[in-house]
Amino acid sequence: MKKVIISLIMFIMIIFVCFSSEIYATWDITSDGDSFISIGKQGYENNKPLDEGALQITSKEIYNLLFTIAVVLAFGVGLVIGIQFITGSVDEKAKIKETLVPYVVGCIVIFSAFTIWKIVMELGNSVEGTATSNTASIRTIEEQIRS
Repeated sequence: MKKVIISLIMFIMIIFVCFSSEIYATWDITSDGDSFISIGKQGYENNKPLDEGALQITSKEIYNLLFTIAVVLAFGVGLVIGIQFITGSVDEKAKIKETLVPYVVGCIVIFSAFTIWKIVMELGNSVEGTATSNTASIRTIEEQIRS
C-alpha cells in the first residue's frame, strides 16, 4: 500500500513539473531587476528619498497585527487544552500532557521570533537615523564637488 501511495505521489509531482503553466525565464527576471534599479536611480537623481516614516509605520502595524493574532491563537489553544485537561479522564489527561510539550515549545518559538523582530526593528531604526545623517552629509559633499 505504501508503494502505491509513494508511486502516486511521484507521478503527480512529475505531471506538475512537466506541465507547469508558468515559465520563469531569466530575461524576465533580469529585465524586472533592471527596471527596479532604474526606478531607484530616478528617485535618487530627482532627490526623492524613500518615505522612511511610512515604512516604519507599516512595519509596526504588521508587527502589531501578527503579534495580536499570535497571542489570541496561543490563548485559544491553551484554553482548549486546559478545558480538555479538566474534563478528561485519566487516559485523556495523559494524552493531553503529551500535546502540552509541543504547545509550550511552539509558544516559546513564536514569541521569541516576535522578540527578535522587535529588537531588529529598534536597531534598524537607530542605525537608520545615523545613516540618514551620513547620507545628508554625503549629498552635501557631492553638491560641493559639482559646484
